[in-house]
Amino acid sequence: MGQILLMKPSDLHLLAFASSTFNPIESVIFTMAKKNKTADEEILQTNGAPVEFADGDFDDAGFEEEQIGFPPYWTPVAGRKLRIKVIALDARDPEFVRWTVQATHNVACQSGPSDEAEPRLVKAGEFFSMSLYAGLPLQRYVGEEVIVSCKEERDIGGGKSFWQWTLRCTSETHARVNARLEEQRKLMAEQASEAPLLLNDNLYAETQKAKQRVQDAMKAAKSGAI
Repeated sequence: MGQILLMKPSDLHLLAFASSTFNPIESVIFTMAKKNKTADEEILQTNGAPVEFADGDFDDAGFEEEQIGFPPYWTPVAGRKLRIKVIALDARDPEFVRWTVQATHNVACQSGPSDEAEPRLVKAGEFFSMSLYAGLPLQRYVGEEVIVSCKEERDIGGGKSFWQWTLRCTSETHARVNARLEEQRKLMAEQASEAPLLLNDNLYAETQKAKQRVQDAMKAAKSGAI
């Protein structure tokens, strides 16, 4: 009899975003079993489908292609500076939680696996992703425009490193952020210890813990632990 691994509400919150796009409005659907095809679906998949099953014509003039899927990613380099609008936390992949941000100037990014990365130019108004860095609390600035500067990477031992950052914003943004932080402090004081993960200043550490619990649960499921 294997050990039962329980998942906290915060882990379920993390998994709930695993298949969603970075747009927080869109919902998540986990398909648990393959749907049986209906007779109509079979007809639709054959050549020469009857007219009553044909797609209707529509006018696509004025519609422009949108940037969807996983956006390109940005790699920190000492001295690099960005002006961005923080959009949302992208947790579709529990192994790689990151921020989706909107560029307000052209930004050099990459796409594809890190060992086969290809250069991508993200233009002003488009989206790209940034990893979740312990020293960069972007959770405070969701919906706001900020300037972040990457100072230097420090070795903290154990094969790990820590990036140092600076962040600048307008006085109006500063006032709005402070007001939201105060409201968040009051809300968190009312929450039970098992409440879903909130965007607080412990986001990086809490996400790492949740990630480990998700990995443990998935390993147990694959090994058939009950």
